[in-house]
Amino acid sequence: MPRVWSPGKMWRWIKARPRRYKAFKRLAALAVIAIIGYFAARPVSHVVKAWQARRLAAQASQLIEQEDWKNANRKLQDAFRIWYNEPEVWRVEARLLSRVGQNHEALRWWHKVAETEPLTVADRRDYAAAALSVRDLAVAEEQIEKLAGTNSVRPAADLVLAGMLASLRGYSSRAVGYGTQVLADPAATARDKLGAATLLFSNTDPNSKEYAAAYQNLIEPARSGDDVISLHALTILARQALPRGNGIPADVRHSGPDQSLTAASPSGGQLEADATSNSQSKPSSAAAFSQLTSTQNISLAEIADRLESHPKAQAFHRMLALEVRAQAEPRRAQDLVEEAITKFGKGDDATLVTLSAWLYTRREFENVLKILPLERATLNRDLFIQRVDALAALGRYSELEQMLLSEQSVIDPSMQHMFLAVVRSKMGETVGSANEWERALDEADSLPKLTMLADYAEKNGAPETADAAYARAISKQPTLRSAYAARLRLAQAMGQTENAHKIAEQIVRRWPEDNATRVREIYLRLLLDTSAAAAKAAEDELTALLAKNPWDQSTQNTLALARLRQGRMAAALEAAPQPGPGVPPSAPLAVAWAANGWSERAKEELHKLATVRLLPEERALIAPLLAQ
Repeated sequence: MPRVWSPGKMWRWIKARPRRYKAFKRLAALAVIAIIGYFAARPVSHVVKAWQARRLAAQASQLIEQEDWKNANRKLQDAFRIWYNEPEVWRVEARLLSRVGQNHEALRWWHKVAETEPLTVADRRDYAAAALSVRDLAVAEEQIEKLAGTNSVRPAADLVLAGMLASLRGYSSRAVGYGTQVLADPAATARDKLGAATLLFSNTDPNSKEYAAAYQNLIEPARSGDDVISLHALTILARQALPRGNGIPADVRHSGPDQSLTAASPSGGQLEADATSNSQSKPSSAAAFSQLTSTQNISLAEIADRLESHPKAQAFHRMLALEVRAQAEPRRAQDLVEEAITKFGKGDDATLVTLSAWLYTRREFENVLKILPLERATLNRDLFIQRVDALAALGRYSELEQMLLSEQSVIDPSMQHMFLAVVRSKMGETVGSANEWERALDEADSLPKLTMLADYAEKNGAPETADAAYARAISKQPTLRSAYAARLRLAQAMGQTENAHKIAEQIVRRWPEDNATRVREIYLRLLLDTSAAAAKAAEDELTALLAKNPWDQSTQNTLALARLRQGRMAAALEAAPQPGPGVPPSAPLAVAWAANGWSERAKEELHKLATVRLLPEERALIAPLLAQ
């Protein structure tokens, strides 16, 4: 019968002999050391992994500065695999996403970084730029104000951001002031001057001296060499109208009377912007023409040549060069389209995506289908989407429906249902379209998918779906500020004043420093509550806000409404922003004009308001004027 060992017997057996007891103590000590070592090694391992992740992030950061996006992304993916929770990796990921135009995602990462550790000056600049790109002006303003507080003299890079914010808010003269200041700053970098030139192009017309100065400032960097700055400068010049007037002849770089340059290409990088003008060319004197040197003008042919031969040029730039040649020689436009198809029509996926997008902007929809047959499009998601867009543009909805329902579809179910919703709507299937939107919403199981769905739904006449998608995005990430802003915009567009006011209150509670939304919340509150007591309290709040920013038109307009609610008509007219360039029409101003006896001016303002989507309470405000 085998011996049964109890713990007591085992212990007595060990202690019976000193050598046995000594061996036992050694084994126990080794076990304790092993356990301690195991748990101690885990933090050391984490430290090593975090260090490796930071090292890879630093390498990715260098690649970002060289605009080597592909390899930078590879480094970051390796860093995430080694140690996901390293804030430095988050920071570089946010910066990369900002630079490649994925600004919704970039903003999400910047929020994550800001909640974890202090932001550097460079961080704040990229954070602000990403917010500006997605029109999250409150976040952008917060970061720009913090940048302003870090230097007694504002660097040119910060002035460019401030100018972009002013431009998006409609303060064109202020944006032009910032841009002019940057161009005159000897410490401004070439990149800063590109941003300043873009500001001036966006907020002036080709007849202005500011526009001409911006154009001239880009010629030197465009010819400066083979770096990314020269490529950006060439790209911007290729997409701008030629300066007119101010001593610059309209035919400086043209060989014929019909050769004009317009911004017709697909959108490029963050610093590039389209500039359009309704003004006509002004004749220039021969004396002015003779004073221009070769360094003061650049021909369309030179821009195209430099774009084509630039060592860093990609398919987009080479197609832009063809676009420039088409503008210089309109009679050859169709030949150049055929040349582009011949040159790039059998390229890799990235080249075909660029080519098809370029053809789409030229309304060459049949040619898009020609270079993207179904068997080719089904191999790549982006190519598939390009083919979808071309079929939709041609109105071939039955064929598009079959393509979307095929088993070869390379898009995820959420996107498939999203496209089908629009197709069914175009085919008059209202119930089917609503069902597809609902399915798209159910399939959108991640933040990027929800954001994409919301944006697409808003652009395609499904605001309720867009609002629901943004609401789910907020439930996944409660600090997603852009989603709150979008819900506020949608509620106002749908005429849901009470809902819009609730959303504005949520934003102000979560981000009390957001003065722009605070002013909007007060305005919506005044529309809903017409009492004099509420108006007086609102006036006190607005007066304090106006003291900080006396030129803010939204605050002025809201103050005018507060005074109207109190029956102070003269004071309301005094507070309201006066009509002018960049000043949106105002229902309170129309009422104030009429109440103070300016009936003709009130009619002018009402005429402007006829083209604006008003909230029900705003329509009620001006209803007595319309009845007259």
